[in-house]
Amino acid sequence: MMIGFRVLALCLIVFALLFLGADALSSLQHGTIRLHSLAQLLDAAAPHAAHGIRTWAADVLPGPLARLVHGLLASWAWALFGVAGVLIAFVSGRPRLRA
Repeated sequence: MMIGFRVLALCLIVFALLFLGADALSSLQHGTIRLHSLAQLLDAAAPHAAHGIRTWAADVLPGPLARLVHGLLASWAWALFGVAGVLIAFVSGRPRLRA
């Protein structure tokens, strides 16, 4: 079970680094700092996905949770994935040595 959490944490951290690298390259190309939100990445992968998630959240979830979903979609993708990966890695702990 803990190995699965560690692999998940590693994957999330790798995705965060990939998104951070993409933002860095985009910033270098445009000459200004450009950071992509999770909504922008979702729209690049599946057009109108972020709009569908926002609509679903507004219709189904209570007010504070809907605002949380909107806030998460507006956050930087690399930060979300990186923080989630680090938290999962921290919770899964270090491997214990067997004596």
